[in-house]
Amino acid sequence: MIGPLDIRAGARALALIAGLAVLFDAGAAAAQESIVRLGARLNVAADGQEDVWALGGQVSALGAAGRDVWIVGGDVEVDMDVAEDLVAVGGRVVLRGSVGQDAWIVGAAVDVAGAVAQDLHAVGATVSISDEARMGDGSRIIGALVEFRGGASGALAIAADEVTFSGTATGPVTLTGRIVRIADGARIDGDVTVRMIGSPEVAPGAKIGGRLTVSLPEPPGAPGRDWGLRGTVSFVFAVSAFVVAAAAMFLAPVVMATATGALVSRPGLALANGLVAAIGGPVVAVVLIVIVVAAPLGLFLSMAFPLLALLGHGIVGAAIGNKLLPAAAGQSGALRRLASLLIGVVLVSAVGLLPLIGFPIVLLLLILGVGAALLALAEHLFGFTPRGVQGA
Repeated sequence: MIGPLDIRAGARALALIAGLAVLFDAGAAAAQESIVRLGARLNVAADGQEDVWALGGQVSALGAAGRDVWIVGGDVEVDMDVAEDLVAVGGRVVLRGSVGQDAWIVGAAVDVAGAVAQDLHAVGATVSISDEARMGDGSRIIGALVEFRGGASGALAIAADEVTFSGTATGPVTLTGRIVRIADGARIDGDVTVRMIGSPEVAPGAKIGGRLTVSLPEPPGAPGRDWGLRGTVSFVFAVSAFVVAAAAMFLAPVVMATATGALVSRPGLALANGLVAAIGGPVVAVVLIVIVVAAPLGLFLSMAFPLLALLGHGIVGAAIGNKLLPAAAGQSGALRRLASLLIGVVLVSAVGLLPLIGFPIVLLLLILGVGAALLALAEHLFGFTPRGVQGA
């Protein structure tokens, strides 16, 4: 139904994440030319430094960066002039500054009010492109609810469950969704392609310079569609897993170390626990929801499953990264531990892009990670310690 970013977008996004690991591994050497900040609440002010890297619960970025900016956080606000690329991931992401080249933004809620000179790639549950926003040719936006009021200087593709377009575009526009509105104030100089079941709502005040074509959505097997979807999902899942695992690494380091140790020393037991959770957990949640008195507990378990899957992904990534960067497993500092985690998470997500075998392998790894997480929680909450499991 929804037309995703193509495979080049997904692959480039994963490459961008991998680049973060390179900086973390060499963070000390680049300290004079870059800003690297970690913390719960961060106010990052750049004054011409080449790169800015920030990870926190609440991150606000101001000033000007000479090259790239990478920010991961729960609440991210970017009011910065970025000379080259921006990568921003968070629960809520707001862009008010300017980006000299490409911007990659992923969040539950994305609000773009700044200028992106080249391509904007935005993915979110809700994506709002305000009147002040400007972007270059080849921009793509994916969400459940997308409202576009800004301006695009070239081709633009938007895919969502509900799309409302009231902005401007000088090139061709592709709108894919269950509901598509071309509202008053919309001005599109090129052709408009609408992919949906039914007909779009086109306001009398909307101006379309080219031809309006309405067709059915691309089938699931259309060339490039599956790869693009897998690339986008891998990117979003990898970033989310990194954020969850990094938070666990700092908030509960002993539990995280125990989980990675259990994964390495007792993979069979971790797999068994993960299978029980994957099969029995949803059943228990549904039963509790049906029992009215226990419904809140059932809803809590249902919401905990995605978080547990992300944590399992991060645990597997941390274990792999620790093998590739042995120094990161010891007392070598936060940056190297994060580098180890990032490298592992990126590798696991990259495996998921392999045709045919990728998804089953990643699913198996997720089950292993979830099982290891449950073993660690059982030890630290209930005192249960399986033989052979040692905290790293």
